[in-house]
Amino acid sequence: MNIKIYEEKEKEKEQEQEIILRLFRLVNSGRIVLAVADEHGNKITSSSLVSFNEDMKMTRCVAINTTLGLPLHPNGKLRMEGE
Repeated sequence: MNIKIYEEKEKEKEQEQEIILRLFRLVNSGRIVLAVADEHGNKITSSSLVSFNEDMKMTRCVAINTTLGLPLHPNGKLRMEGE
């Protein structure tokens, strides 16, 4: 029996964008959001992924910025594993 082993060639990797996650407190609503931040720690527009209210109830945010390259539902919510 002859066995041949082939090494898979690595596909050229697309330039990956580093994603920095940070918690932000929304002053007017008392909510805390997990959002994408830029290299200076500032929240990127429409980058809130999930939100926590005062009771620690978590909800997914909608209309997430599509240019971030994250897996999203058609309504812009973050797609969770298995969905």
